[in-house]
Amino acid sequence: MPRFTVEYLERGLKRRAVVASVSSSSAVALVGRGAGRRVVSVCASGDGSRRRKRMTLSLTALKACLDALSFIMLTGITIDVAVRSLVERLPAGRTREVWMEIQSQIESGGSLGGAAHNLPRVFNEAVVGILSASEAAGRLADGIREVSAYLGQMIALRDHVRRGLIYPCVLLSVALCVVGLIACFTLPRYQEMLTNMGVARYNPITAAYFEGSGVIRGHPALVACGLGLVCAVFAVGLTRGKRAFFDRVSMKVPVVSKAVEAVVMTRVCFTFVGLHQAGFRPVDILEACARASGHEVFRTGILRVVRGIEANESLGDAFQNAGVFQPECVLAVRSGENDLGRVFQLLGAHYAAEATSLGTAVPASGLSVYGTGLA
Repeated sequence: MPRFTVEYLERGLKRRAVVASVSSSSAVALVGRGAGRRVVSVCASGDGSRRRKRMTLSLTALKACLDALSFIMLTGITIDVAVRSLVERLPAGRTREVWMEIQSQIESGGSLGGAAHNLPRVFNEAVVGILSASEAAGRLADGIREVSAYLGQMIALRDHVRRGLIYPCVLLSVALCVVGLIACFTLPRYQEMLTNMGVARYNPITAAYFEGSGVIRGHPALVACGLGLVCAVFAVGLTRGKRAFFDRVSMKVPVVSKAVEAVVMTRVCFTFVGLHQAGFRPVDILEACARASGHEVFRTGILRVVRGIEANESLGDAFQNAGVFQPECVLAVRSGENDLGRVFQLLGAHYAAEATSLGTAVPASGLSVYGTGLA
């Protein structure tokens, strides 16, 4: 949101205040509320572009706001009036701040797609593309509903994956507790019993267990540092510079690779369907899908598909030559190149069913495919 520096007189003294507001007149109104104040001058304190790029909003809050905006626009009012009405209804907080920023940009002569593009942590590239294409085609209300449906699928997928991770996390916690109990209580007593029996030498495996138990009991700080180091390695692996290595490793682990593929391909299929319905070209859609995949292996594979299409390969051949996608995915694309929207809807249903089977108790029918009732 823009910031304005307002100079005003109060009890004969000249003061200055920096106010965040959608316009200079609103800034003057905010400062001039105090008794005995008279505004002298107001000027902009910068465009706030760096601050806009840091703004964040949860998917749930964003979807709720888009649903409300869609309802407001049912009466046929323009987008600037609809956003202003939405801002008036929102309580104070981060969500209202984000939409006030959008209102400011629209009232300054911008568009909803342009405002979304300036908030990269709130709107991803697929959402920006759908909004921009719908706005250019004069069907912004429909585009907002499509974005809301798309975000609904992303939220459902995220929730199912989180539920699926609960079981392995519980198992890991129980395993750590069991290892700690065995190392601190069971092994010391067993070693003491063997010592009382006169056993002085152990086989290498037993000796290693007793040595590990002694380290855990004698150096608990060292053990805690080791666990912290493991967590730090995973945290570094999630950063942009090191994530490519961990992504490649994840595709070599038998069980993990299937889970990762299901989640990533579901996201890719939802993104493809959303942009396809917005009227984008397949090459542009695939480039957006590569950025939205969030996985280095699949991002590289999709970019190979794009290069194959640019080299006059068919879409099916490009998918096969990418060397990343499963045979059933390649076969589906080959068979339905004339109706890619339908093909990726069906693929989304297939991968969504796999994603929801990661240990959750929720049936696959609970996650319908974007734009359809398929499950």
